[in-house]
Amino acid sequence: MSVMMAGGADGERAGGSIELVMPRPAGARVILLAESPSSGLMTIYQACRTFDDHTARRMVFAAGEPGRLLVRVQHFLREMHDIHEAEKMTQLYKLFHHAHLMYLNPCPGDDRMASQAQEAARKEVDAMLDEGAQSIVAFGDTAKNWVRTNFPPEGLMIVFLPQPSNHISSWYPSFLERVGRERGSDALAIRDAMAVQIDKLVRLCADL
Repeated sequence: MSVMMAGGADGERAGGSIELVMPRPAGARVILLAESPSSGLMTIYQACRTFDDHTARRMVFAAGEPGRLLVRVQHFLREMHDIHEAEKMTQLYKLFHHAHLMYLNPCPGDDRMASQAQEAARKEVDAMLDEGAQSIVAFGDTAKNWVRTNFPPEGLMIVFLPQPSNHISSWYPSFLERVGRERGSDALAIRDAMAVQIDKLVRLCADL
């Protein structure tokens, strides 16, 4: 359970930029890539680190994308009446123990810092792949495009999911279908595509 974050008013200044970096845990096997951290995560990290790094990682995961992911997937499975919901959620909880979380853009709108963060993330991902990681989960279009540009899919398990928003209903099948109809797209195809990626993520976790 580790997070690498750069940017934010509560970070530490280094080389003219503001960055906050936590080392990845030994043996991390899943790489989680998201677009940018909320300012609240920086505050949580700083507060919890007064105890220890382990506590800080757990709290950042709970408040950030991994925690949001679990809540949204559970509601998705529940609304789909998935009879294997409990078993699938048990597998997904493994992300808290085997995943490393990185953000590609610490300061939305700051192209220079975004470029620096993406280069740092690329080196970090390369290092993890060299050490045996074989899975990448990308949240949102920025992360999806970045992964497709930088890493060939051969030999990798790659999962693409929307960036978990603050609106818990955004992953509900009924919400996805309604938005699809409003946009004139295939509503069921959007819902089914999400289901495919979630099941892919569950299989990924089952192999950990």
